[in-house]
Amino acid sequence: MKKYYPIFIVAGILALLPIGVRNNYAVHVLIMVILNAYYAVSWNILGGFTGHFSLGNGAYIALGGYLTAVMYNMFNVSPWIGMIISALIAGGLSILLSYPCFKLRGSYYTLSTMAFLYIINVIIVSNPKIFGLEFGGSKGLNIRWQGGFSRMQFVSKIPYFYIILVMFAIVMFVTTYIKNSKTGFYYAAICTNQEAAASLGVPVLKYKLRAQFTSAFFSALGGGFYAMFFMFLEPTRLLGFAFSTEIMLLAVIGGIGEVWGPVLGAFIMVPVSEYLRGALATKLNGLPSAIYGLVLMLVIYFLPSGLFRPVTSWVKERVKAVFGKKPAEERC
Repeated sequence: MKKYYPIFIVAGILALLPIGVRNNYAVHVLIMVILNAYYAVSWNILGGFTGHFSLGNGAYIALGGYLTAVMYNMFNVSPWIGMIISALIAGGLSILLSYPCFKLRGSYYTLSTMAFLYIINVIIVSNPKIFGLEFGGSKGLNIRWQGGFSRMQFVSKIPYFYIILVMFAIVMFVTTYIKNSKTGFYYAAICTNQEAAASLGVPVLKYKLRAQFTSAFFSALGGGFYAMFFMFLEPTRLLGFAFSTEIMLLAVIGGIGEVWGPVLGAFIMVPVSEYLRGALATKLNGLPSAIYGLVLMLVIYFLPSGLFRPVTSWVKERVKAVFGKKPAEERC
């Protein structure tokens, strides 16, 4: 049970942050930090735990968002239900696509995920209607406004903050459980050497598909939240390679394979990105992206294993220095 304590502590601290905050932009930034942390943790279930780097998670996020929006717009299905249905559909589709793709290794598997993202992009951008369902095409898709809890539509941003915070806590509980279970040990064996794992009796394909389904399910669930939060879906953003790459980089910067690594990456890099966009966007077009990219390069070059372990080691040293036992002569 102790391994779950950090989740309660972090979620409790975050839950207190919006209290007394009347600046909508500050709440918006908090939501974006937690949402991106949620996406990075979802990616880490497959990319970090099993070592299969995906650059196509944006496709599952987009599917979750579009299917949730279409069910709501055309059939008045509550987003709370639509999100789960969409996530199950995205998870099932991910298994069908990954079954043959998992025969590929290394960069070839990564390229197959990029191809999947590109295919979904072309289908949605080129077809305003798909099987009679309104997807909006290249113009994007607006979600109609009705308002109310059952429709996940609020005037204030505060309810959205607590919704994504609960979703974040759930995915953290799941990843913590996986990391410390037999499944997590199997994932680690597959990540290290899947041939050796298979020779020891690990059903490699079964567990890779399980990781893929879990990652796609939570990513699509986050896509449904994205749709109802922004009330608009832009295919060039969700289905662009930049979006999927950003999600992966948050996990890489924080620490791949660590439960809290992607969270650390998001909590550092997303505020930096938001600040640069607000402070420098008007001074020189493209300057925020250039500085953000430079920060990424420096972190990856000097800390290729991510920030999580160096940061936690530094924190432990500081705690020991403050609260550790002092020599007997000093205590006297």
